[in-house]
Amino acid sequence: MSDLDRMWDALARYQLYADADGYGHTWFVMCEQKTCLAAANASAYSTAAAAAACAAAETATALESTYWVDLAIWRIEQAIKERNHE
Repeated sequence: MSDLDRMWDALARYQLYADADGYGHTWFVMCEQKTCLAAANASAYSTAAAAAACAAAETATALESTYWVDLAIWRIEQAIKERNHE
């Protein structure tokens, strides 16, 4: 599984919370389209993880992409923990 695939899988796990907060459609579109534009639209409603996903999708080098992927995954995992009061 590539770094970007890992990131999109992690972001998809937030769908339940996005639905509950009323921006599920844009979150779903982001996870389906896997583009910077879709991530930018989702980040207007939600977590900074979507903004990091946008950066990961657009970076030119593997090193930069790995940084943004790891950041997006960490941020979405933190958001899920907060929502679950962990």
